[in-house]
Amino acid sequence: MPYGDVDRIAKLVPATVGMTLDKALEDVPELRKVYDNDPVIRELLDTAKKLEGLVRGSGVHASAVVIAPRPLTEIVPVNKTKNDEIVTAYDMKAVEKLGLLKMTFWG
Repeated sequence: MPYGDVDRIAKLVPATVGMTLDKALEDVPELRKVYDNDPVIRELLDTAKKLEGLVRGSGVHASAVVIAPRPLTEIVPVNKTKNDEIVTAYDMKAVEKLGLLKMTFWG
């Protein structure tokens, strides 16, 4: 799909905190119209809805440590950094929701 088409559709989605594609489809008649009438745009937005809310990238907090009652690999998926550090594949909010303790230690 040409960038210009994607850009045109993206600009129809309001840049409002908490906006979702489903809400934009309810609130923006022009977006709803192209979604209902253009199968390519429908596929684009349906794919985007599946990706909405996912973490866009990973990062490592320089001074954070996750404390768990048993090995992290039994609780959450983990990754290795380029420096062979083991990090959780979840963000800090998800780690805390799982009941793990995230501590930040500053110098």
